[in-house]
Amino acid sequence: MGSERDVQSDLSLLLDCVKFQRGVADARRQALQTVATICSENESARDYVRVCGGLHLLLELLFQTTDFTMQRVVMFTLACATENNSSCQSVLCDSQLFAFLHGVLCDDKRSADCHASAAFLVGVMVSKNDVGQAMVRENGILKALIDIARSVSSELLQHTVESSLRLWESVMAAMTNCMSNPVNEENQRFASQAFPAVVAVMNQSTHRMLISHSTSFIAACCSNNDRNQTRLNLVGGLECLLASIQRFLSTSGDSDVALLSSLLNSLASAVAGNGEYKSRLTAIQWRPI
Repeated sequence: MGSERDVQSDLSLLLDCVKFQRGVADARRQALQTVATICSENESARDYVRVCGGLHLLLELLFQTTDFTMQRVVMFTLACATENNSSCQSVLCDSQLFAFLHGVLCDDKRSADCHASAAFLVGVMVSKNDVGQAMVRENGILKALIDIARSVSSELLQHTVESSLRLWESVMAAMTNCMSNPVNEENQRFASQAFPAVVAVMNQSTHRMLISHSTSFIAACCSNNDRNQTRLNLVGGLECLLASIQRFLSTSGDSDVALLSSLLNSLASAVAGNGEYKSRLTAIQWRPI
């Protein structure tokens, strides 16, 4: 990618394009997409975008533009510039941005890709951030994510569309981050409302990434939470996980270790500390390996 100085020079040039080319939307979007690519591949680039004022520039553009496509690209760029960077998180985690994202997620006129970018940004902002986790619950973002999951699940049960898959993955990842590292029991309780939609999708899907994100959500939601274990069981979640694992083993063998590990981790969270559920597994002599 070049030296750090070269990267910083490129970022400065690109951010100037975003700042000054107000009348050329295509050029601004292309510059934003390039910034997102650089930041996603270079951790120091994220720090530079913050230090040089790039985050504030992007936030200003996000709040001022009425172009939905531009907003989608800006949200995605902000997410790439903030991912796994606590210093950037601290800049973004304020009530104004959370209120904006809530509005986007609740707007039915937005495209699935726009909702996916908003969910991606939410997930990045709350990752390992207990303050952000509390804010998404209090301002209604978590509820909005649950509502989207319910809506998208209905679409996925009818037909698989790439944009719906991307949205599902972004929403599941965002809700997972809302509950874990640290474990957030309030958000776990709230997010369990999505169990029926998640179980319904898993019962009918064999799509790898869809299953992977869904099982990560279940594992986070049930982790050290016996009430959510019960809620999952009430909607057939335990049987769903068992069926998914058996289906995986019959079609993939042990070739996809990461997905099998995710499925088993989800099952472990669903039964951990619960003698009744463990006994059920023993009674059917279930052995995945």
